[in-house]
Amino acid sequence: MMRRHAFLALGILVGIAVLATTPAMAKAGLRGSVRITPDRVAIGKTVTLIGTRLPAKTYFSLILSVPNTARSPWKTFIPTLAKSSAHGDLRIKFKLPVVPLCGPATLFVYATGSAQALKAPLTLTGCKRISAGAPPAPPVPPKKKKRK
Repeated sequence: MMRRHAFLALGILVGIAVLATTPAMAKAGLRGSVRITPDRVAIGKTVTLIGTRLPAKTYFSLILSVPNTARSPWKTFIPTLAKSSAHGDLRIKFKLPVVPLCGPATLFVYATGSAQALKAPLTLTGCKRISAGAPPAPPVPPKKKKRK
């Protein structure tokens, strides 16, 4: 019985410690700025995410949204975890996933423990249009032999 109370007290202390050490960004909002270099890139190619004035020593996750409108965007998680430096700078290279849409897009950068995101606009290129178009031409008939 005594052990149960000790574990309960320890759990409460750990919970309080976690709440007390929650970054100020959760309360005041995520600060800083991010950008993608190059800002016009083909799908499947490597880009660099550059962040400045971010919270120090914080982990960030990335989500790509195409198009950048609010109506039914294609969203995909980028399996890269980035950590800002002690000065709040971030520089990470990663490969863009192959998505079925091109055009204006937004890379959302989420800090761990924060529901707010920073946005980095970019333009995706390299998609091939799929169109119904005209059907292929019929095969050429064989040539007739001349009679002598």
